[in-house]
Amino acid sequence: SSTTPRVGTLRGEFTEIGFKPMLPYYLLMSLPGETDLSYLIFQPFNPENRPNMQSFLVADADPENYGQLIDFRLPKGEFVDGPSQVATRINQDPDISQIFTLLDQQGSSVIKGNLFVVPIDQSVLYYQPIYLQGEQNPLPEFKFVVVVFQDKIIMEESLTDAIASIFGEGAVSESIEESEGESALDILAKATEAFESAQKELQNGNLGRYQTLIDQAQQYVDLAIEMLNK
Repeated sequence: SSTTPRVGTLRGEFTEIGFKPMLPYYLLMSLPGETDLSYLIFQPFNPENRPNMQSFLVADADPENYGQLIDFRLPKGEFVDGPSQVATRINQDPDISQIFTLLDQQGSSVIKGNLFVVPIDQSVLYYQPIYLQGEQNPLPEFKFVVVVFQDKIIMEESLTDAIASIFGEGAVSESIEESEGESALDILAKATEAFESAQKELQNGNLGRYQTLIDQAQQYVDLAIEMLNK
């Protein structure tokens, strides 16, 4: 069954909004069991002293139902990661953290946007925009989006691509054309592989090969930075 709505305020066991407060935000979405879009204020809740999300509260902002509070509880026995758990998973993901480290080393500051929650049937999807701030440009620019759904973590250059990577291309309304060239993420992945290979060569005492791979990795990073700044 889908999430079960309860009208009114939250009961005593749902008194904590996660270990790190998450501010409510506006969403235009279809509530579970409904087909029409509603304009809502959305707030996830955790059980007290536990990180898993088991409920979310919405305040209807549509004129005909303005101010109505509805508590949607996820099915009992379902363990859905709360916002603090998802933020930790993103920070600890080895592929994403390596890319962030490479960008930071090149003078681009990685800025993580707000983490958003979108209910999907009996679970929830999280997404977080990622911005880059260059040394010469103080205005952060959107570059990536991280999407987390169940055990999957995907970072792509657009939300459409990230959703397609998780659910398949049929899950997005617009068609996704395959790019003839490589994306900045592909180039950064090559840089990561080159750095890892260089470390192995260094451990084996192959200094010449180590320097070659380091130079190659640097070229990949420079190319990715150039692509991101276009």
